[in-house]
Amino acid sequence: AEITVAENGALGVQAVANATPAFDAVLMDLQMPVMDGLEATRTIRQDLGIASLPIIAMTANVMQADRDACFAVGMNEHIGKPFELDHLVFVLQRLAGQVAPATATTVVAPAVTQLQFEPGDLDEGGALARVGGNAELYATVLQAFEAEMPNALEQLRTHLHTDALDLAKRAMHTLKGLAATVGARHLSLVALQLEQALKAGVAPGDHAGLVVQLQLAIDALSAKLTPLLVRYQSAATNTATFSALVPIDKAQLQSDLQALCQLLDGSNMLAVNAHTKIQKSHGTQLGADIEPLRQAMGRFDFVSARTACDALLAKHCG
Repeated sequence: AEITVAENGALGVQAVANATPAFDAVLMDLQMPVMDGLEATRTIRQDLGIASLPIIAMTANVMQADRDACFAVGMNEHIGKPFELDHLVFVLQRLAGQVAPATATTVVAPAVTQLQFEPGDLDEGGALARVGGNAELYATVLQAFEAEMPNALEQLRTHLHTDALDLAKRAMHTLKGLAATVGARHLSLVALQLEQALKAGVAPGDHAGLVVQLQLAIDALSAKLTPLLVRYQSAATNTATFSALVPIDKAQLQSDLQALCQLLDGSNMLAVNAHTKIQKSHGTQLGADIEPLRQAMGRFDFVSARTACDALLAKHCG
């Protein structure tokens, strides 16, 4: 698939209007700045007059009222987060007119359930399945999510302090989807409850309670994430092929970095695997020099990762 990414709803509408050739389908978020997904879809259908383009809602808003709102403005399908990859592929194939495998007709959307989970609950198996069983990718996602959790807490605290309730709701909506994707079911449920509370209207005197509620959920999950990430890191370290006493193989390092650069330039998620290989094979020898690359890959910031690759090539392969 060739992907075009828009940073907000208005840019999404502009991308649809300017696309040559026309897009086969649009994956539409609902909670976006400038113009939300419902308004963007309405604009595409009414102002641009594009009626046949498949538009698929992909959102953490999974209640029946949210689904109804999507269909009311002309969306063709609704996929809740966290999504199942097979179901997403099936929907894309069906709506874009591609030939789907015969078994795809058996794929159904996962049921929407409202369950109670223990604090710190982490569905590692389900999250791994959503990334195709790629443990290295899952570890990278978890690491990025662990770093993002304190930011989500600070965002909630800041937005409540400034009475920016719409921004607070958006922050909790985003956290809800991210947490569900990595398998943090309890934290996702807490974020959902906070989002609903903010929608219903919260008195200023209750703001501190919301922050404490999120803090407790994050603390419980952190206690679970820390040993899990250590386990993944230990597994990666145990498979390392070099020790600190072995000099850097400059030719191999150059080849590995150039391969990673090519994947980063193409925004190819296989860059995660290529980065893991570099960490295992050369991480000990590169020491602190590899840290900017590791941090950039942990954030899936491929632009910064490309810059870090260039720096490593210049310093160690020149």
